[in-house]
Amino acid sequence: MAETDPTPPSQHPVNVVAGGAAAQSGNGASDTTTARCTLIRIGVFFDGTNNSRDHVGKGKDMDSWHTNVDHLEGIYEGEDRPGAAKPQPVEVNGEIREAKYLKRYMRGIGVEEDGGTTMRGLAWGTGAEGVENRVRQALSDLAQDVRDALWDGAPCDIWFDTFGFSRGATAARDFANGIKDDEFPYKESKLRVKFLGLFDTVSSVGNAGNTGGYEGVSLKTSGNIAEKIVHLTAKDELREYFPLTLATSGPTIEMVGAHSDVGGGYLPGRETRTFRSTRMNDSALKAWYEARWGAAPETDDSYRRTGAGRNKADLFTVTAEHGLQFVALRLMHQHALANHLPFPEQVPDNIRGADVGLSDLLSDYYNQLVNEEVSAETETAVRQRYAHLSLSNELAGNVAPSALPDPKGERTKAIL
Repeated sequence: MAETDPTPPSQHPVNVVAGGAAAQSGNGASDTTTARCTLIRIGVFFDGTNNSRDHVGKGKDMDSWHTNVDHLEGIYEGEDRPGAAKPQPVEVNGEIREAKYLKRYMRGIGVEEDGGTTMRGLAWGTGAEGVENRVRQALSDLAQDVRDALWDGAPCDIWFDTFGFSRGATAARDFANGIKDDEFPYKESKLRVKFLGLFDTVSSVGNAGNTGGYEGVSLKTSGNIAEKIVHLTAKDELREYFPLTLATSGPTIEMVGAHSDVGGGYLPGRETRTFRSTRMNDSALKAWYEARWGAAPETDDSYRRTGAGRNKADLFTVTAEHGLQFVALRLMHQHALANHLPFPEQVPDNIRGADVGLSDLLSDYYNQLVNEEVSAETETAVRQRYAHLSLSNELAGNVAPSALPDPKGERTKAIL
């Protein structure tokens, strides 16, 4: 692996000091330089709103499962991964660095350490469990991780591979901006965000439906905040309060499915969900549904709107199997591997006891996405078998439904 670095190790501030000390002790400066010039490569994984791998199937998190951010962290090289590689040499600008690999998983926005949740965090992405605090926590924790790995001194280089889903993708983008803006304490080291992997970025920070940043949070991807940006997005997401914030550079790959079909988190098994629409005119929603699932909604003529006499309701029903998220998992892994991230050559069929294998249909879909030749027939087959309906009539905090469709019949999008 060859990289460009204008500062040779012998002139790096850490090693100038180390070399002087070595000369006074009678040892050659070059020996000290070889021993002290280290590359730290860190995987940083921000989970989605209300997602926490430590609380899957427990307490209030009974209805969610492991996300792709969680799975990727499980197979990223790191000192705590079974069979992890020992420090190894990496070439940077013709010079050899001793490379060490670290990683850190950050629980989802709105989730407390004990598995509880906060309304501010879940609804607006703010407060103690909000985006800004989660990023600040990551910067602090990672600085301590580097100190623990080296004991003293500073590495010549620190590289970050950063991933995020949903508001976790917002956090990942803010984190990358923080590295660029010198918010990480190792300013004497050369800091780079090598890879920014995003699963369907949703902001809604500060207010529901917000596509931009907020106080202390930046989603900007311009200005070379990362050497490579890859964004996987959900083609069948329609919730009004889940707008998509695209990146200004790097490939954007649009996939069949709803938000969590891309980022993960649906429970294994089959799920049937029905959304009940009582709008006087829901032609946009009908057109969206019929174009994707090839059927008209059912009609409930017995529905009675309070104070308005008898009125019909349209029922939009979708049954989906589990597994579509594993296509996105492999797509992100494939792009990461192509950019020399420390992942295994193949995604295993089992990660930490979780089955993440692909059916024949999903395997065909994955290969077509990789080759950028997705047939309409395959897309329809995948959608009708695996794509979930994210719309819901359920109340959020006993106030109002938070998963209603965008009245335009299409998802709101912005680019930052």
